[in-house]
Amino acid sequence: MDSRPSDNADRNWSAYEWDSHIGNTAPMRPVAPGGQGQQIPTAAPGNPYGYPVNQGQPHEYARPNPYDNYDEFFYGRGTYVEQPQKRSGCGCGCGTFIALLLAVALVFTMWPTLLPSQDIIRGAQIDQLRTWLADTFDFEWPLPSEEEIEAIYNQETRADAGYLAEEPSTQLLSVADALHYYRNTLDSHAQSVYDALEAGILAQEERISLPAGTTDGELQTCWQFVLYDHPGLFNLPDDAHVSYWSWGTAITFLEPDYKYDAATTEELSAQYEQLALELPLLADTQETTMENICAYVADACDYVNTDNDQYIDSVFTAHESVCAGYAKAVQYLALRHGIPCVYVTGTAEDFLGTGGNHAWLAAYIDGEVRYYDPTWYDQRGFHATQFLGMNLVEISADHSADYPQLLPR
Repeated sequence: MDSRPSDNADRNWSAYEWDSHIGNTAPMRPVAPGGQGQQIPTAAPGNPYGYPVNQGQPHEYARPNPYDNYDEFFYGRGTYVEQPQKRSGCGCGCGTFIALLLAVALVFTMWPTLLPSQDIIRGAQIDQLRTWLADTFDFEWPLPSEEEIEAIYNQETRADAGYLAEEPSTQLLSVADALHYYRNTLDSHAQSVYDALEAGILAQEERISLPAGTTDGELQTCWQFVLYDHPGLFNLPDDAHVSYWSWGTAITFLEPDYKYDAATTEELSAQYEQLALELPLLADTQETTMENICAYVADACDYVNTDNDQYIDSVFTAHESVCAGYAKAVQYLALRHGIPCVYVTGTAEDFLGTGGNHAWLAAYIDGEVRYYDPTWYDQRGFHATQFLGMNLVEISADHSADYPQLLPR
């Protein structure tokens, strides 16, 4: 900061740094297929954070016109949950049949270790075995029970869940619900902190004033939630360097360290908006549209750790990103195609037990909540479609949300 208040006898000047994103790395994630994808067209400046608001019935897919006037729109586990045991067969005790199944399972479990690449993640060979069993024996895996789903929602979070409302709203029926999804889970004071941060970051203010009584923990939670709700925000560094002035334990204002100047931010925003308008992603169903979006991001980006890999510019401009960039790019495009979609952070483990921080998405697809992992979907040389459109039990087999009580219902 250029200057400090003069009456600093009872005040503490301090600076802190924190990683504003949970999920900097995606475990067991190979390099994506080759190709840099479609180049970003040049467009006239527009609304940098415009989202089409889906006002249609939640169970109907209203196909938005991408050329509508965007001026009418506004911007915007701790405990590992085992996959429930699947049961099949008639219980006749046929030893030959069981031996056959065990042999097939062994083959599908061991074959990745025989390949030159060790990149096959948990779930690929398991889903291939399930598909073979279903096709061969005309068998359908049972749907998850209400008890299994409720147990996941109620598990204790590993992250600080403070500053939440007594009954957080987790409705996700429309794009309007998604625009401020995490804001709607906060208590009234935290919402005021969220609003100050949102307005300040969007306006790229050098100094953002905060409501009286804002604490460090509250500030960090609200900072995260603003970035979760707004994939169109990309002008902050991956590690958010922020200087703030505090009175005792309360923080009065902060000064973000922006990545781009205002003119560059506006120019890039207009390019990304035009890209979203021109990409041929819209289909007859939300499910197919979401698959098209995930495929575009997978083919347009390589999985590479860089100094700038947490925001959508790492995907749309640099074409190199990690899980946060993948998820936010899909979220950005999904919202602009009328699909309610929210960003989820937590941890993920592959079938070898290797894992770490991760990011994925929850979307309201054709009347129900489905989960998408755009990063794990993008495998070397192929698309792992089993990581698209999962239900809560399926995603929880190897993904643990930081805030399970805030997952959409």
